[in-house]
Amino acid sequence: MEGAVATRSGDWLLYVNVRNASPTALCEAAADLDSLDGVRVVRDDTDDGLVEYRFDEPCSGTLAGMGARLRAASAAHGVGRFVVEAPSSVDVRSLVGRVRGVCPGSDLVAKRERDRSVAGPTVPGGPLDGLTDRQHQAVETAYRAGYFEWPRENTAQEVAESMGISSPTLHRHLRKAQNELLTEFLNEGT
Repeated sequence: MEGAVATRSGDWLLYVNVRNASPTALCEAAADLDSLDGVRVVRDDTDDGLVEYRFDEPCSGTLAGMGARLRAASAAHGVGRFVVEAPSSVDVRSLVGRVRGVCPGSDLVAKRERDRSVAGPTVPGGPLDGLTDRQHQAVETAYRAGYFEWPRENTAQEVAESMGISSPTLHRHLRKAQNELLTEFLNEGT
């Protein structure tokens, strides 16, 4: 899994790396799944690529509601595997019970306790701290969709459609976020 972004409407965009398979064929096979609200190819390099899944998945809302988050996802031979990270304050048995309530057939395979220090974009006072939720969502969705690659893997229109907003609105969020991030970066240490 490359990443997951919550949309304004409550849907989730899940970006999944595809290896040793055709992203287009994968999208065609997934198009009929009731649990998906949409699927599209972001990048297709014949036997590798990136696919965007749009879903209103109650499991994700359940995770977020308990302070947990999806760290990784994979699928092979019709079986999905998700790695979830939850703070030590979360009762794992309760979390598993709630997930099973909305995603029947889910099983806890392993539980590991790890000491995790705060790092990356969650660091208080970090560069992403100054962004609004919408700006953060726009930047992450555009990044995951390959908008900043050269050549672009997706246009602003395609990214905006994924988010359920107009292209000018996406551009406004991106420009304000870029300004905030560049100001933070260029003024660092001054």
